[in-house]
Amino acid sequence: MWREIEGQLVNINGSITCLIDDFNSVRFASERKGINCGMINKGDLIRLNDFIERCGLRDIPVVGRKFTWYRPNGMARSRLDRVLVSEEW
Repeated sequence: MWREIEGQLVNINGSITCLIDDFNSVRFASERKGINCGMINKGDLIRLNDFIERCGLRDIPVVGRKFTWYRPNGMARSRLDRVLVSEEW
């Protein structure tokens, strides 16, 4: 998925980029709390961070709540939603 998005960004190279989405992946282990936190897929962490770096994007910090997804019973939470912008943004 990251390569596909990266390819689309290359096609529009030179323009201001803003990606807003639920990426279903965290950048850091600290962005996931609760059940199965020890089961974080480190490959997903690496791929997301590599994608952000290769595309020259910045991850806009969240304001307010640290997590964007909560299990209904409140036992697990993650930061899955992100705003990624180009330097020009």
